[in-house]
Amino acid sequence: EERQRLEEERLAGEDRLAEKEAAAEEERQRLEEDRLAEEAKIAEEEAAAETERQRLEEERLAEEAKLAEEEVAAEAERQRLEEERLAEETRLAEEEAAADAKRQRLKEERLAEEARLAEEEALADAERQRLEKERLAEEVRLAEEEAAAEAERQRLEEDRLSE
Repeated sequence: EERQRLEEERLAGEDRLAEKEAAAEEERQRLEEDRLAEEAKIAEEEAAAETERQRLEEERLAEEAKLAEEEVAAEAERQRLEEERLAEETRLAEEEAAADAKRQRLKEERLAEEARLAEEEALADAERQRLEKERLAEEVRLAEEEAAAEAERQRLEEDRLSE
C-alpha cells in the first residue's frame, strides 16, 4: 500500500510537473508570439516611419526644385526688366540727342535767316540811300538847270529890253 501510495504520489507529481511544463511551454509560446507580434509591429512602424521620411524628403526636394525654378524665373524676369530699362534709357537718350541736334539745326537756320535778312535790310538801306542821293543830286541838278535857265531867260530879257 505504501509503495502504491508513493507510486501514485510520484505519478501525481509527474502529472503536476507535466502540467507545469505544458503551462510553461504555453506561456513561452505566448511570450514568443507576443515578441514576434511586437517585432512585426515595430517593423511596420519603422517601415511607416521610413516611408514618411522618404515622403518628407521628396517634398523637401520638390520644394527646393520649385524654389530654384522660381529663383531662375525671377532672375530671368529681373534681367528682362533691366534690359527693357536700358533699352528705354538708350531710346530716350537717342531721342534727346536727336531733339538737341534738331534744336541746334533750327537755331543755326534761324541765325542764318536772321543774318540773311539783316544783310538784305542793309543792302536795301544802302540802295535807298543811293537812290536818295541820286534823287537829291537830280533835284540839285534840276534846280541848277532851272537857275541857269532863269538866268539865261533874264539875260535874254535884258538883252531884248536893252535893244
